[in-house]
Amino acid sequence: MPEYRFTVPFIAGKQRPRFAKGHAYKTGTEVLHEEAIALAFDEAGGTAAPADTPVHVTIHGLKKRAKFAGKPFTGKPDTDNIAKLVLDALNGRAWRDDSQIVDLHVSKGAYSENVDRISVIIDWREE
Repeated sequence: MPEYRFTVPFIAGKQRPRFAKGHAYKTGTEVLHEEAIALAFDEAGGTAAPADTPVHVTIHGLKKRAKFAGKPFTGKPDTDNIAKLVLDALNGRAWRDDSQIVDLHVSKGAYSENVDRISVIIDWREE
């Protein structure tokens, strides 16, 4: 059962699509965040789950805000947008298609005195 754990030193969520000349596009910041997530997965030794293999993903975000340390992190980004950013960054890299994800857990912890970060755990069981 392969398991990959990695952390990126920022917290961000998927942004709304931007439109120009009738076409949607991603902002440069969003592209950089997706590339950083994909690189962290690669550096963790990540390989793609075989097709049709159920994948389990856990995502945990922390935001630095010393004066609120220990209190629940209820601010932006939203948990669903954090998940979308991570899943889009790893689609085609950690799994063939995100329809393979059968278990997804996303959480935001308490505010932290340390650095912003998103921690990810990916595992699957080959059957």
